[in-house]
Amino acid sequence: AGLIPLPVMFFGAALIEELGWKGYGADSLRGERTFFKATLIYAGLWALWHVPLFFINNYYHNMLLRESPLFALNFIVSVFPAAFIINWLWYKNRGNIFTAVLFHGTANFQGILQMGQITKCIETAVLIVIAAWIVLSDKKLFFGKFPPRIGYFF
Repeated sequence: AGLIPLPVMFFGAALIEELGWKGYGADSLRGERTFFKATLIYAGLWALWHVPLFFINNYYHNMLLRESPLFALNFIVSVFPAAFIINWLWYKNRGNIFTAVLFHGTANFQGILQMGQITKCIETAVLIVIAAWIVLSDKKLFFGKFPPRIGYFF
């Protein structure tokens, strides 16, 4: 990762992840589930997806774990509200993966801002409130019948 310019890495990683998660994962998880349950499973898988990064020496996630296991836990927790926000944005934009890439890449790009970990914990709390508001204000989407296919690729 040290050989790739940060903006390219942040948005490139988001592009690769979202092509997989939205291009295949989110739709395949839906099945007969509600959008809420599918997003919850998606968030859990996405959190697990990041776990190996905690064991790569000097990687961002590894430094979080070494600084404090609570900061590493905060990262894992933050994935859940982010998943609800990203999936909602993706759906509301007719399945446009670029919307998910933009949100995900912007979240990744925050690493350049050098925000303190206490601020990141506050950010997680804000994301939880936003995600809860989204779910509660769009109950029909999250808990109702879901169409078999969403939008388009880009």
